[in-house]
Amino acid sequence: MSTLDREIDMSKGTREGTRTRRQRYKSLLWRARRAHRLLSDAVERIEAALTSLDVLPSRRAMAERAVQRLRLDVDALATVIANCQARVIHERNVPMADKKLSVSDPDVGFIAKGQRVPVIGYKPQVARSGAGFITGLLLPKGNASDAGQLTPMVDEVVRRTTVVPRVLSVDDGYASAANMDEMKSRGIEVISINGSKGRALTASADWNSDEYVLARDQRSAEEHGVKAVVGVTRVERSRLFQSTPPHTKALEAATTTKPRDVPVPTFSRLELSAPSAPSPRIRPIAHARSRATSRF
Repeated sequence: MSTLDREIDMSKGTREGTRTRRQRYKSLLWRARRAHRLLSDAVERIEAALTSLDVLPSRRAMAERAVQRLRLDVDALATVIANCQARVIHERNVPMADKKLSVSDPDVGFIAKGQRVPVIGYKPQVARSGAGFITGLLLPKGNASDAGQLTPMVDEVVRRTTVVPRVLSVDDGYASAANMDEMKSRGIEVISINGSKGRALTASADWNSDEYVLARDQRSAEEHGVKAVVGVTRVERSRLFQSTPPHTKALEAATTTKPRDVPVPTFSRLELSAPSAPSPRIRPIAHARSRATSRF
């Protein structure tokens, strides 16, 4: 299988290579279907044996969960085989919703933005107070829209801090009329959304006011804060196909102290790990401000 995989990878770029590559894919799919039949038959035998298993209820529950995971993995393999045949052999596009990006972690998403290298991972959402504290962290499944995360994030910040921010400053990925209405209903006075989308949603008098100008300036200045987070927590952009632990462990990694050599959970935009000792060359993430402000 490894030899066949290497031959497929080496046969790109020429017309003859395309024909050869398709033949090798057919060979790969034949092997994959045989493996799927063997695994499916094995899981069916295990499922049949499970019905007569005479153990404690807690043990039975554990066995049922294990067999369910086996069945999900076998079904996922069938989906991968079908998608591969449709895409490579029949040259049909497979909708993103039907693709199986990871068998071990089904919650990941395919994230492509601009000219950046596409990644398979997550889009963590982080809220930061005016004093530089992380006041909210959400990790939605897959390639979730930023606009759909603003309200949950603000609610998370209020839940954690018991404070409703007076000033909210975000980038234009969160721009929508519905988000503006939701933030107003929560009593936030200054709702600053950067960019042309934010300007279109904001009254001209507000956009040009001192408070909104200051909020936008502070939002831009947070780039320094991001760089500081990179230095303190070893946050980096993820790389395509790098191994990704299940996303349910990622929030624990962001809040639990772990040794430096523990594997770093990977996300679409960031890699988060336990904080290490800050370097004396790194400036503070932010200086204290007198009013509560949340930025994303």
